[in-house]
Amino acid sequence: MLEYNPAFTPWKDEVHLDHLSASSVGGFQTCGLSWKLSHLDKVAKIGTASWFAFGSAYHRGLEPWWLGKSPQFADAWGSYRKSKVEYYGRGSWESMYSMGMKMTSATKAVTEGKFVPISVLDKKERIEKTEDVDLGFVVVRRRIDVILEATRLPVLDVTKGDVVEFVGKVLVDVKTAGRQYDHRRVLTSGQLKTYAIPNHGEVFGDKLSAYIITTKTANPVVQIIGKRYDKDEIKEQIKTIKQVADQIRNGVFTRREGDHCDRCDFFDLCYKTPGWEKRYNIRRDRPRDKSIDSSAAEKK
Repeated sequence: MLEYNPAFTPWKDEVHLDHLSASSVGGFQTCGLSWKLSHLDKVAKIGTASWFAFGSAYHRGLEPWWLGKSPQFADAWGSYRKSKVEYYGRGSWESMYSMGMKMTSATKAVTEGKFVPISVLDKKERIEKTEDVDLGFVVVRRRIDVILEATRLPVLDVTKGDVVEFVGKVLVDVKTAGRQYDHRRVLTSGQLKTYAIPNHGEVFGDKLSAYIITTKTANPVVQIIGKRYDKDEIKEQIKTIKQVADQIRNGVFTRREGDHCDRCDFFDLCYKTPGWEKRYNIRRDRPRDKSIDSSAAEKK
């Protein structure tokens, strides 16, 4: 329970920015205040939203599939059956279980035989791959859902404007969505562009960055949309990351209102809905997600 509303409390301490995660860059662009509440104030909503739990379970359930084994969504989602999960609308554990099983089957059908199972490749980390990219002004910590060696993966290549049977390395961001993606989202995706930044002597442009999206619908649709980003696009992404880093260091956390507010965990704080004090607490840092130097958080 909170005794004050951090959405209306300016951050007065110096921010010693050390790392930025690839996802937090996009999060900051969406709403600087939301970034502050999560990364500096360390506010967390009590309980787990069903959409967040489902997404986590879906990712975990597919991990054995990338290794060359059967998907395990049932086990992954089963761990939430007795957990405190907040369901919205007509959702329930059972309905989301049924939906997840259909989505898993759809993803399996589209990708089966189209990539080399990771278990027969080298011993390098290829699932939830975490790596640091030192840009000089900040270190970007990117976590890639899965790195596939595609054989005939059906990818909508936005550069060519057509579906191709792609062969080669693919850096994949796995997504669940309420509806199909417009392919143009790949052109503007900071996450995928950050995946494409060369690191530790990598050859520029030798990897495809791609979304694998499965819709949360009665008849799930699987899309694989990707692109090889050129040097100018990568330069612009690095410039964007620098702008974000500069604003954080200068304490500029702009509140940006829009449709995204409906999906934000901090909605109740920002709009002071009745009982907001009881819906949040202060969390401890999660080591894998740490994005700033701990000295800033310790001052608070």
